[in-house]
Amino acid sequence: MKKRLFLMAVSVTVILLGFYVWYVNIPEHKANRILQGMMQDYEKTVSIFDTGFVDLGEASVTIGESEYYLIEGEYRTLKDLEELLTKVYTSDMANRILSQSTGGDEPMIIEQEGRLYRKDAYDTGFSFEIPVESAVKMSNSEWKIEAVSETNEDFIVCILLEKEKGQWKIGEITERERE
Repeated sequence: MKKRLFLMAVSVTVILLGFYVWYVNIPEHKANRILQGMMQDYEKTVSIFDTGFVDLGEASVTIGESEYYLIEGEYRTLKDLEELLTKVYTSDMANRILSQSTGGDEPMIIEQEGRLYRKDAYDTGFSFEIPVESAVKMSNSEWKIEAVSETNEDFIVCILLEKEKGQWKIGEITERERE
């Protein structure tokens, strides 16, 4: 009787363990866990670089014909922003975002006297919803993911995740109309 009960317990354990291994290895579930781990920092990048929903202080400066507002909070220098970007994006993508935001005659973000300022400009960015709709493992270091756009359900956000220095990061993010 004890032997039969022991074998039944072992069988149930093996079945449950097998189900767990199968469940956590479903591509969409893995993608959701990876994205969930970076979501807080990703949302910070969207609020700073795209939507402009960061805490803008009352202090402003005028450069050229543009008015810039002090960014309040933990990100006080361009170096701080670069560190945030490299938590979420590959180095190439982080450099591209930073140079697009800080380059040109009237950049969107500037550092003046050790503080960051931002134009009151708005772009929706690519905010998306979790759980993702699909995930395809292209290789051990690259995944293609599709998620519903948070701002318009008629659009899909396409995310390329790449492993860089042992960490998953966004290598590219775009949006396309749902077919």
